[in-house]
Amino acid sequence: MTMHEYQGLAQRTSPDNGHDKILNGTMGLIGEAGEVVDVVKKWVFQSADDTPFPKEKIVEEIGDVLWYVAELCTGADLQMEQLVGKQTYAGIDSPEEIAMNIVHYALRAHHSTVLGVERCLEGLLATCEYMLEMYCKSSLQDAAKKNIEKLSARYPDGFDPERSMHRDATAG
Repeated sequence: MTMHEYQGLAQRTSPDNGHDKILNGTMGLIGEAGEVVDVVKKWVFQSADDTPFPKEKIVEEIGDVLWYVAELCTGADLQMEQLVGKQTYAGIDSPEEIAMNIVHYALRAHHSTVLGVERCLEGLLATCEYMLEMYCKSSLQDAAKKNIEKLSARYPDGFDPERSMHRDATAG
């Protein structure tokens, strides 16, 4: 799945009520980036020493990050496909630091002009891509595909605010 295809498919589950996609995208991006950090934090500080890295959960959470990147890109008239590969991740290699950098880029995107948002999303995507490759043996495309599969099952007829607000916690 290309990022162009993903962005289009993700919009199928975006509320169709004329909402502010930029604000929804940035607020959601910050929340989902925090969930990536939370998964890593629990692994580092609350699991046994021999607990494997939570690859599947990270792929799922980065898939959710990608949904909000798609929302923000759509609102800012940007194409995700053109942002992937524009930057490379050049940070510390620990999963903790990578997760914190994901949050850093999410917060910066909220406080940026459209041009600044583009640069922040390039860095965010590069950081997510690095995390997926190094620690999950996965890719942005895999996370995007899994995210669409999850959302298609959750919202078979497109976005439904009632299902969004009252979904079963075990349903993903």
